[in-house]
Amino acid sequence: MVITMKETKRRLERFSFFDHTGMERHLEDMAAQGWMVEKTGGLWRYRKCEPRKVRFAVTFYPRASMFDPEPTEGELTFQEFCEKTGWKLACSNAQLQIFYNENPNAVPINTDPLTEVETLHRTAKRVYLPSYFILLACCLMQFLMLVVDLVTRPLYRLSSSLWTCSTVLFILVAVLAVTELWSYASWRRKALKAARRGEFLNTKSHRRLQTAVFLLACLTVLFLLVILALRADSLFLVILALMTLCMAGVSALTWGIRALLRRLKAPKNLNRVLTYAVPFILGTVGTFSLVLFTVSGVSSGRFPLGKDARTETYEYQGQVWYLYRDELPLVIDDLMDADTEDYSRERDGDESIFLGRFEYDQYPRRDVPNRLKLPRLEYEIVSVKMPFLYDFCVNAKLREYKAGDGEWLPTDPASWGAVRAWVLTDAETGERQNRYLLAGERSIVDITFNWKPDTAQMGVVGEKLL
Repeated sequence: MVITMKETKRRLERFSFFDHTGMERHLEDMAAQGWMVEKTGGLWRYRKCEPRKVRFAVTFYPRASMFDPEPTEGELTFQEFCEKTGWKLACSNAQLQIFYNENPNAVPINTDPLTEVETLHRTAKRVYLPSYFILLACCLMQFLMLVVDLVTRPLYRLSSSLWTCSTVLFILVAVLAVTELWSYASWRRKALKAARRGEFLNTKSHRRLQTAVFLLACLTVLFLLVILALRADSLFLVILALMTLCMAGVSALTWGIRALLRRLKAPKNLNRVLTYAVPFILGTVGTFSLVLFTVSGVSSGRFPLGKDARTETYEYQGQVWYLYRDELPLVIDDLMDADTEDYSRERDGDESIFLGRFEYDQYPRRDVPNRLKLPRLEYEIVSVKMPFLYDFCVNAKLREYKAGDGEWLPTDPASWGAVRAWVLTDAETGERQNRYLLAGERSIVDITFNWKPDTAQMGVVGEKLL
């Protein structure tokens, strides 16, 4: 990514943390094009200059810290030494120090390969390696949680776009972290052998992999945002927007506090504590406030819970209830003559590239007299998009017990127009419940009645849902 203005240019550079030779070659090319680096970090900043051929040296100073109010005495001594030998400081960012020299035959700053390798390793142990290991540990913990979810609630997870995109993102981050750690370990092992022979070993970045990971991550996030914008509940979108603003605010606050304290020459330890503590406290307070705000808004009826599904509210026993008006593929009116004017029709679920899973519920309002005796229809449809997942999804449904412990027993599928069918029986009495599992060619239906359906109604169900 490149942002160019008249006199400055900002670029998102892709280098491995230890690839100093790659950085040097790149900076020499940029200087030859008329751009001198003046700041590194998230976006590297370059200032326009006369095109010239200069040499760069990227070095590491392990004792430096991003919390230092100003360069330490050791850094200043090192920079003065480099200045005397013709190496001018272009910029520095904590441990990373970048020098340039207009003399093509200048003596390198690093003349001892073993010292160079060990200096880089001390820097890596202080900053880069812990960061990558923590990142990898977070990915592994997330993978473990995802696997547990996949085992315990497979259909919910496989039908979730959020879960699918999160899994892709964590895989990308894990691949990048493992690649960086493995590459550094491999380079250091070879560099130590070369250093004992008095030789320097060039470093290497995986720029294509980093670019691919970055682009895939951006596409995944964009895909997720589009899906959420098209399908998500309006309240969920509000919460997502507020959480995004909260995280962006915390990130900006972290950077701002550190920069402010550095300008005020605050001690390093004080800067470190305040930089982490203040955003953490405010972030926690913000999250807690968001939860209270959401709960209060939902319970009071201020927040609509959908784009066009929730059109009415009513009060019953001191609480606000929603009257859903979703479109359902099968309604009670398709099965019998019934007055369903005071019924709520609710649809909920999600879909991904693997499968779609949607729950439908049609039930009387809570303020309707004798509502428990009125017919109610509840069902779930799982649409399998990838055939190899079909048997897995059927078996997953057979392991679910929404009505308590029981057993699915095979029943005649012909009446339903299904390929296979099961009925749920009570675990204690063995009595058949009015809950059925129907398997079609590509879809699976889990349907519950509060009455016993007849053959004609079974046929309508199969025609509408399978």
